[in-house]
Amino acid sequence: MSYHMFFWFNLAEGHELPPVARNLHAFADELIAEDLLVSMTPVATRHLHPVLDTATDIAQLYFTKMTFRDLKQANASVKRLYGPGGESGNLHTSIIAQVTDAVFLCAQETP
Repeated sequence: MSYHMFFWFNLAEGHELPPVARNLHAFADELIAEDLLVSMTPVATRHLHPVLDTATDIAQLYFTKMTFRDLKQANASVKRLYGPGGESGNLHTSIIAQVTDAVFLCAQETP
């Protein structure tokens, strides 16, 4: 079953969304090419709807969702980034510097 990682963030001072979004998609493309990710949604900007958006404790303005085939693929992606001998790469390091207030939420589809 698919495994999803939701990524909410704000932009670090001095950074704009278009280049950050391009870096995120380039990074996702690297992971897809290495069979470590299935897809990533376009980066979206939060819309503070007066009725539908009830998450008043979340201050992040931007989000995206990465989809993995399953938990095994997600774990392989984490190992590639942070495991022994792992290489996070320049794009990942660059993205970390361009965002702030990062929040990650993971969910696995249920049958």
